[in-house]
Order: sequence, then structure tokens, then C-alpha cells
Amino acid sequence: MPTLLITLALTGCNLRDPQADLKAFKSCESLEATLKDQAIEEIRWAHSWGGGGIGFGREYSVTTMEDSAQMGGQEAAPNAAGDGDRSYSDTNTQVLGVDEADLMETDGEFIYVLAGDHLMVTRAWPAEEASVQSRLLLEGRPLGMYLRKDAGELVVLTDPSYSQPDPLSGGSSDRVIGQGSQVKTTIIDISESSAPAVLREVYTQGSLQDSRVVGDTLYVVSYADLGTSRYVWEYENKEKGIRAVKDSALADWLPGRFDNLRSGDGWAVGDSDVSDCESVYYSDRASGNFMVNVESLDLKDISSEFKGTSVLTSVDAVYANANNLYVVGSEASDGPWQSYDNSIETVVHRFDISGGQAAPDYMGSGKIPGWVLNQFSLDEHDGHLRVATTSQGEGDTSTGLYVLDDSMDIVGEVTDLAPGEQIYSVRFEGDDGYVVTFEQIDPLFTFDLSDPEDPQLMGELKITGFSNYMHPMGDGHLLAVGMEASEEGWATNLSVSIFDVSDLSEPSLASRLQIEDAYGSEAQYEHLAFNYYAPEGVLLMPANTENSSGSELLLIQAEVDQELAELGRINQDSLVSDDEGESWCMGFRRSVVIENYAYAISNAGISIANLDDEEPTSVHQVPFTGVDACAGEYYYW
Repeated sequence: MPTLLITLALTGCNLRDPQADLKAFKSCESLEATLKDQAIEEIRWAHSWGGGGIGFGREYSVTTMEDSAQMGGQEAAPNAAGDGDRSYSDTNTQVLGVDEADLMETDGEFIYVLAGDHLMVTRAWPAEEASVQSRLLLEGRPLGMYLRKDAGELVVLTDPSYSQPDPLSGGSSDRVIGQGSQVKTTIIDISESSAPAVLREVYTQGSLQDSRVVGDTLYVVSYADLGTSRYVWEYENKEKGIRAVKDSALADWLPGRFDNLRSGDGWAVGDSDVSDCESVYYSDRASGNFMVNVESLDLKDISSEFKGTSVLTSVDAVYANANNLYVVGSEASDGPWQSYDNSIETVVHRFDISGGQAAPDYMGSGKIPGWVLNQFSLDEHDGHLRVATTSQGEGDTSTGLYVLDDSMDIVGEVTDLAPGEQIYSVRFEGDDGYVVTFEQIDPLFTFDLSDPEDPQLMGELKITGFSNYMHPMGDGHLLAVGMEASEEGWATNLSVSIFDVSDLSEPSLASRLQIEDAYGSEAQYEHLAFNYYAPEGVLLMPANTENSSGSELLLIQAEVDQELAELGRINQDSLVSDDEGESWCMGFRRSVVIENYAYAISNAGISIANLDDEEPTSVHQVPFTGVDACAGEYYYW
């Protein structure tokens, strides 16, 4: 998932630092009044300096660093599964037992791929006989999916915003369909591999931030622009804008949901609010222009209703384990509006999701200096949340690691690390923490977090280059992907490293492999593209290289007691043609291992290699015909 940039409206009229704790609105009237009061305040401020626009007449962007993003996390979920006697790799999730949406799923017999504008169902085993069984046209840009193997279903998330949605039910919704950004949740029956069938289509206003499946419950976190700016820009003066706000209805502000459920030979359709008014929360900190929605759906019952909890806030990242879901947003230190020294804080809201299909239950909020890199900047362990951030006030950036208790109060911290640098990757594993920062060299910091009230910086390793993603291998070792760099800090080529962190006080580089003809990999910023299959001691990872199709899948020997070594590469030169100018969106995205075969997956098809071969290369290919690989301007890095 690419780094998310959230743009917040700015106003400098409210220099204060109220508490981050949330309160629920007691009625729809109070919610409507608050939204309108905030919008009117924005309009007055925007016109107070003599021009349209918001705040100081510029937008304030919360981001982390250039184009670099990473991953890191808690106890790594084992990336291996099995069906009877057949073994296969599974989704590389951050937390054991918490599934994450991916572009590819497998049950060891079939591989399901979101390729361009289609769901492709491919029989994957036996490898030599792999072939496409069926395809289903999707609506919108694919965002990810979940395989519910026992139920014979896929839950697919797409973004239909770039085109006019057309529900299979034939129904329409003036409130939702075609009204700005949307997240579509589609439940598909795949019990018959040759004929996948859509069971339900749900359109929700907003943009997807992230999602999880815990047990039988789907959680979708999205954010919707409340549209305050339209009352500034679309009216020629302040009075007309204020009048338009006063004349608006609550439904003009709140995101809606349009549900289409197959029922016998027909469909049941209906509109609803994403959340009830009493399930919308706010704080004394001005909220900015976004509503973040945390929705849950009981997947055991195809007809169950989405249940939502919403917050007037911003969102940068989502972290979840089996019991809690955390919504993380960055804002200026005295609220979402700009402070004079440009300092930023992270506000974390905790929701209890241990109730399964029940609506997420708000539990508390906390504030931390700085901003997070991504979901791996957070980790909960033994009732404490650990968070790593980069901070910047009037001076240089610096790194801090904070420990919060279940009341969301900071009880321990290590601060002022790596002046002038920013965090490039984070990983937590039990009582240990690892943080990589970078400016010209790559310091790897190791932490002992066994005492939440007294976290300790234990060691530091300085080497050239940087790591964007770190993956626990077990036995006190980390497997990392990043870039080599010159002593001046200029990135040169892709690299893979093994770090020995068995002694936190003396971390060391155990092995490093330079991929000199590769200039990047999606695995650097998307952990789902990083496939470390421990049973075979092999890392599978897409890379941007100089070959004819511009993309190869690297097969790397990666074991604790051996030097890193490249085993081979899978290419798809025979699958990809640039006759139609679409090769840029046909690069390898994902991979899977079934038994001793590696499957390299792209929008062009699947290329398969035998890992037992001395130099594994593609031995069988399954083309995806009839697919618009670049549907919806699908983003490739």
C-alpha cells in the first residue's frame, strides 16, 4: 500500500492544545450543529484575509518522507499454510491471526488474483497443468481481497470512483452512487471455480485507508471529506457561503452506504448512514475536514448489516490485533490546525474489537510527539502500545519511541535519537524493538522494551544504505530489504540484508546481497509483496530491473546460518508486449510458493518455476487474456 498523503485544511485562529479524548454526539441535532458551526468558522476565517481558501491560504500536508515508505511490526505471522499434505505460503501479515487484504490469495489448489479489471481464478496445482478456470469482471480499481476458504467466498474491496458505478441489482442511490470517492465491498461465491457469482455489493462513500479480518469479522477503515471547502470556493462571498451551510441538511455532510444483497432471483437494496449520529465521536480539538469511519461486518451471515463508528479526525495509519484496532492521525501540536513552529503530534484512538461482529467500541485516545511512518510503527504487547515516530519542531528531525498503557497515557519513552534523520523502517518482536533511520548512513537501533516504564536503547549499527522493511526470521535475526547508498547518501541499487540481533547490545550485519541491476522493489513499501517462505529458506520479491519487461521476481536463498545468495529469477518477457503501451502496469506484484514451486504473479499472468532446479526460471506460464491491465489507472511503482 503506497504511503497515504492526507491534506488537512488549516486555520491559525485556534492556538490551543485540548485533550484528544473523544465524546459521542448525543443527537443528530448536535452533530449537525457542530458540523455547520465548524464550516461557518472556516468560511469566516477563509475570507478574513481577503481571499477564498482555507486557513493561511495554503494546504498543509501530513506525510513522512520523500517517496520512501517501509514496513515493520509485532510478532510476525508465519508465512506458511497447508491443506492436507500440501504446503503453501500465506499472506505476509503483521499480526498473527489478523488477516490483511491482498491482491492475491491461494488455498494451495487455486490462486485468486485481482488483475486489472478482473478477478482471475486459476487452478494452480499440479503446477505443470496450471490454467485459468474463470474470470469475473470487477467494478473499479482493485484494492485487495480476503479468502474465506471454509465458506467458499471472496470478499473483494475496490474503488469504483473513476467510473459511474453500475450495481448488478439495477438499483440506484442519488446519495451514494457517483457522489465522489467510494469503497465497494463485493462478496463473491467461489464454490464453483468455473462460475464465480456475486452475492452482495456494498458502496460506501469515502476512500479506503485500510482493512482487516479478525475471526469472522471484516473491519473497513475509510475516510470521507466532509466538503467544507465547497462552501468557500463555490460561493462568491462569505454571506452566500454561510447561507448555503445553514440551508444544508445533515445528509449533505455525512457519508452514506448503498447496499445490494442478492435475495433469491432478485436483490434487496437500501440506503443508510455509515454510522448512527450517536456513534459519531468528536474531541475538543477541531476536527479538520474529514470523518474517519470504522465499519464491521459479520461474515458468517451474508445478510448481516454493516455497523459503523465514526470520528471527526484524520487518519494516517491503522494497526490492529485480535482485541484492539487503533486509528492513527497526525496533526499540528495544537490541533489539526497549524502551529507556529510546524510541530506535529500523532493522535491515537483505540477501539475494542474483541466483541466480534459488534460495532467497534471506542476506549480512549492518546497523543505522541511526531508522526508515524506506517502501521508497523505501532505494536501492542502485554497491554502496552509501543509507537515509534519522527519529530520536527523548530530544529532538526529526531526519532522517539513511546510506550502507552491501556489508558493511552505515555508511561515510558526514549527520545532525541538520530538528529537530522527520519525513520525508514520499524519492527517490534515481543520485548524487542528495531528502528532504522537514514540521512546519509543507516543506523539500526535496538531496544529492550521488557519494562514498559523504562524502555532502553541497547545498541546501534551504522552501515551504508537503508532498510525499508524488516522481517523477523527467528533465532534473533532480521531479514531486510532496502537500498544501498553511497557515503554521501545517494541510493544506488536494491539490497537484501540479514541482521544478527541476538545480542541487542551488539547488532551486526550477518550478510548482505547487492542486486546491482535492480533499482527498487514494491516490497520496500508494501510488505504484502515480501514473501519469505521459511520452510524452503527462500525469499521471493519483485524487482524493477533492466530486463525487457522491466520486472523480475527474485528468488533469494535466505537462511540464518548461510550467506544470502540469488537462486534465480523469473521473468515474463513472453507474456508482456508493449504493443499497447501497457507494460508499465504489468510488472510482478505478488508471489506464492506451493510445495516446491514458485508462482510469480502480475496483471499479465502467472509464471511458474521449480525451486529444486539448479537455476530456477519460468517453466510454465498462464496468460491472463481479456484483462485491461491498466484499468482505473491502476498504480504501479
